[in-house]
Amino acid sequence: MKNMDRREYLKRMAIAAGGVGLARMNPFQAKGLAENIDFDRASLLALPEACPTSWPCTTVLPDPNSAVRLIFAGMVAFTYKMVHGQPEGRVVFHRGDDHHRLKIIVYQGSGANCVRIYENDDIPKDEVVIMDIRVNDKASDAKFFMNTTVPFKREDLQGDDKDFRWLLDLEGPDLANRKLHRKQDKFRTKLKVRNGVFYTYRHTGSTFKLVDSSGNPIKNLGYVPKVMAANIPLRVDECLSFKIRKNEVSLPHPICGRQKYEIFFLNEDEERCLDRHDKRCLQGDFTMVYAAIEEPLPFDLKLDQDCDHSPAPDFCGPTTDLCLPLPTPDMRLNDEAPCMGGGFGGGGGFP
Repeated sequence: MKNMDRREYLKRMAIAAGGVGLARMNPFQAKGLAENIDFDRASLLALPEACPTSWPCTTVLPDPNSAVRLIFAGMVAFTYKMVHGQPEGRVVFHRGDDHHRLKIIVYQGSGANCVRIYENDDIPKDEVVIMDIRVNDKASDAKFFMNTTVPFKREDLQGDDKDFRWLLDLEGPDLANRKLHRKQDKFRTKLKVRNGVFYTYRHTGSTFKLVDSSGNPIKNLGYVPKVMAANIPLRVDECLSFKIRKNEVSLPHPICGRQKYEIFFLNEDEERCLDRHDKRCLQGDFTMVYAAIEEPLPFDLKLDQDCDHSPAPDFCGPTTDLCLPLPTPDMRLNDEAPCMGGGFGGGGGFP
């Protein structure tokens, strides 16, 4: 064991004592959550930061100069799992219809120097496929960015633009407020992300309301995500492992810390229109994420104000700092009806 000074020793003892106290109390009373949310309580003991939700969080903004950036667009769902006391990200992709088609693209470089080095749109839809991304020889430490230094009030359009909480948590207070029974019959393709920081890459400029099954408004939700991301820093002596079905993805050379890389996981609806003013484009795909749970939820999203009236109209436009700008000619990501799933804050992974 490394030698530590008295201040560090007392700090660690205080964290340990706090963890014991948390284990004895009912954490849901403090958070105002329903008692039947059964999230991974190990996360409370493993994290020194005061996370505002059950997600294992970090309050440190993801490093924009990270060697690897994962980009998620389309019908995708997120959760986490504590493995040997350490948090790992879990991402699943809807494969249960004829319109959403998963495409994986890897770029090396950034800006004007991007080179496409891998593309795969042949992941089977009718069987379970596990993918895995990790930093070689490094313990799992995936986190979710939540800026606690500024208020997060989605109904008032307040919060850090990169905050992960713009993603709607199906198990959080805004929706079910309990842990849901998950299934994989349509979300068959899964990705484990062992390291890095998840965050909202781009939220909408349009705002939305939560409505019931009859379309009656329940509450204001403000912005919702259009593109999610995870940044994975690498030291110059570290490399990334990217496996599909336990087989390393064949690339021209390993993904290591001396270069920058972007890995896109695009699961958009290929039949959605490109004209943002076409009325056919105003129906979003949010309820498709319910295919990941046993019981349907009586909620949907309804456009409140489109981006022309939003305080952040620039968010309607394409992202320009990626190797593959979004939306592209083959992406159907209109701002008024974004194709994005949700989160499962109860943790535990997917079946």
